Amino acid sequence: MFAEQAYLFRHAVLRDAAYQLHTPADRAALHALAATLIEHTFSGDALAALSPEIADHLHAARNLRDTPELRAREAHFAALAGAACEAACRYQDACTYWQRSADLAPADEAAQRLCKAASAAAAFEQHSLCDRLAARALELAGDRTAQRAQALSVMAIRAQYTGRQLQAEQGFRDALELFRLAGDLKQQGLTLRNLSVLLLQTSRMAEAEQAQMQALEILRDHGTAHEIARTESHLALTYQVTGRFEQAQELLLRVLAQWRNLGDQRMIGADTSNLASLYLRMGRMDRAEAEYKAALEVQRRIGERRSEGISLTNLALVYQNTGRPELAAKACIDALAIHREVENIHGQGIALGNLAFNVAAAGRHAESERMFHEAIELLHRTADLRFEGANRCHLAYVLVALGRLDEARQQWEAGADMLRKVGDLPQLEQQTAAIRQICRDYGAPPLA
Repeated sequence: MFAEQAYLFRHAVLRDAAYQLHTPADRAALHALAATLIEHTFSGDALAALSPEIADHLHAARNLRDTPELRAREAHFAALAGAACEAACRYQDACTYWQRSADLAPADEAAQRLCKAASAAAAFEQHSLCDRLAARALELAGDRTAQRAQALSVMAIRAQYTGRQLQAEQGFRDALELFRLAGDLKQQGLTLRNLSVLLLQTSRMAEAEQAQMQALEILRDHGTAHEIARTESHLALTYQVTGRFEQAQELLLRVLAQWRNLGDQRMIGADTSNLASLYLRMGRMDRAEAEYKAALEVQRRIGERRSEGISLTNLALVYQNTGRPELAAKACIDALAIHREVENIHGQGIALGNLAFNVAAAGRHAESERMFHEAIELLHRTADLRFEGANRCHLAYVLVALGRLDEARQQWEAGADMLRKVGDLPQLEQQTAAIRQICRDYGAPPLA
């Protein structure tokens, strides 16, 4: 028997009985001693990895014997534990530790830690908890400029995720102004990055790229390697949707290497999926399929439901484009269920549009028309002109097939105008070629 095993209990009941034989004061002292021994034995990354265990010992000690020293130590280690769990994609645990730390911290620090708890709650799809924590953070922030800005930024991200784009944009711009007043350059960079995501989603490509460049300029001086890589990832998406495929690929591959170096599984999954989307737009279906499946493996392993839904939505396009409509339909249906589960309105619109296209290809035009109208309504709510425009063009195909040419022309012109407005000329060319072929197939006069 190893020396360490001599101290193991043969049964959990014996362990619990022995624990209860100690007085509360003794138990508190032993928990505090365990925390101290771990703290003094380890340092650096090893200590950070053990911070949840230290925080739990201090929490147990404080519940038995509350002292100012224990409160201060638990507040510190609970914050370290929150960061450690977040880095390991254990968002539910991160949320718990950030809340514990906030409960013990001074008001100015409490607001900041509640913002982190709210972000973690959103990451594991606890949206009502996220809303409550962010609102409480805003209340605690009071007139403290920087803390109020952080709470507004978290609330803006939440609004963006649930399709309230106007509210989200106003929140980001309000937060950005407050961070400028506070002189917090790093948070200005991070908020510009978050704003750029919304600008990209709402098809304001030039504004998105400008915000990303401004964010990178700031973060290269004031941010971490992780924050810079995250911003470069968003810039790669801008390159992708504006047809600069070589630049997008070069940047994405570099960023993916950075995520592997940092060990960030969440971002490995996200940017592997983004790389797959790039290959999809380039027509490299075999590479796109392989990368989507690799992304899904990571996302399922770490429980990233929102990202899993996005990857499935896009994988359906690969299946559709390579003559596997049954697999495409299943992927769309599974993705739609996930988007509804996590309240991703934008994702619902895209997945439903993909499913409508699949149904139309099967000749079920009336059913497809209904789905396209629902998808367009969802995408209109999220102010995504690019995807709304593409779906209006697809709806025009269906209306030509149904012989309703006036309605088809109306949808085609609206959709094509949206694609021109956002500058997605490669997609407009594809859509134009497709509608001309469909008109020829059905003996209809050309719409374009």
